[in-house]
Amino acid sequence: QRKVEIVRELAASPVVDGDEGQLHQVVLNLVTNALQAVDDGERIQVRLADDDGAAVLEVRDSGPGVDPDDRGRVFEPFFTRRSGGTGLGLFVSYGIVERHGGRIAVDEAPEGGARFTVRLPQAREAAPGS
Repeated sequence: QRKVEIVRELAASPVVDGDEGQLHQVVLNLVTNALQAVDDGERIQVRLADDDGAAVLEVRDSGPGVDPDDRGRVFEPFFTRRSGGTGLGLFVSYGIVERHGGRIAVDEAPEGGARFTVRLPQAREAAPGS
């Protein structure tokens, strides 16, 4: 049994319109990938914030990161560098985020490792009387 610290920064509670099950799948895919990237004793950070009308989810890990040459391909179907991986988790996540009017990106976390960032438009307030 491995021990991985998951640090959550969920101070903001931005609201988005969308399918709860599909958005849950995105979070699950990103956290699962992060867990597979880190070793025992390492950490994963999950951050949810409000940023200028967007809900921003960041999942960072302290693993080896995503090779810069692979960053343009990680959202392609069946692309994987992990033994036994299907290459579908990030592809599915990309489609879900796009259908919700958002975008997903990968880069290097400031402290090393991978950082996946999901930006989704926040829900508009309901008009009075609706």
